[in-house]
Amino acid sequence: ATREPLAPWDEMHPALKQLLRAGLEAGVSFAARGNLLLLAPPLVIEEKELADGLDLLDRLLGELEAALPADSGDTVIQPALAARLSGKDKP
Repeated sequence: ATREPLAPWDEMHPALKQLLRAGLEAGVSFAARGNLLLLAPPLVIEEKELADGLDLLDRLLGELEAALPADSGDTVIQPALAARLSGKDKP
C-alpha cells in the first residue's frame, strides 16, 4: 500500500465512480471531488439511517479495495474508516 492518490486531483478513479454508482443504487448518495469522498448527511437523519449508510460505505470500500490490483501502485482503501466514523471501533 502506498499513500499515492488513486488519480490526479482533477480526475476521479473509475473504481471511485463505481462506488458512487453502487451507493446510489442502494439508495445512498455519496459525493466525491477528485480523490476526496464527502459525507454530508442531512441534519435530521436518524441514528439508524446514519449507521446503515456507514455500513454500506464500509462494504463498498471493502469491495473497492478488493477490486484494486495489489501491484498497481493504487492506494489501498481502509474499510475500517466507516467503523471509526460510526464509533464501532471504540472499546
